[in-house]
Amino acid sequence: MEASERARCRRRVGHGSDLGRPEDLEPLLEKPLDLFVCQIAHFSPEQIFSYLKGRDIKRVVFMHFARPHWENLTRARRLASKMLPELPHTFARDSEEISF
Repeated sequence: MEASERARCRRRVGHGSDLGRPEDLEPLLEKPLDLFVCQIAHFSPEQIFSYLKGRDIKRVVFMHFARPHWENLTRARRLASKMLPELPHTFARDSEEISF
């Protein structure tokens, strides 16, 4: 496989965990991501959805929800669809396998 073909086949995956605030993701999001796995344990869904809006990300998987947000997952899904209409997203459970 030639270098140009390998470059086309590469995917960039980012993972944000144990963040104090969404802005801590800035260095990771300086380049486009094919998949972003994002923990939502330390801030509200509204905060992260607002921060991710308009970013160059092809797909995001939200995981490690704080218990109050997980118990109201329907609300979080609706909010994500409203705030991130152009960004495909998934809310993953423990041990769930994600294909992309």
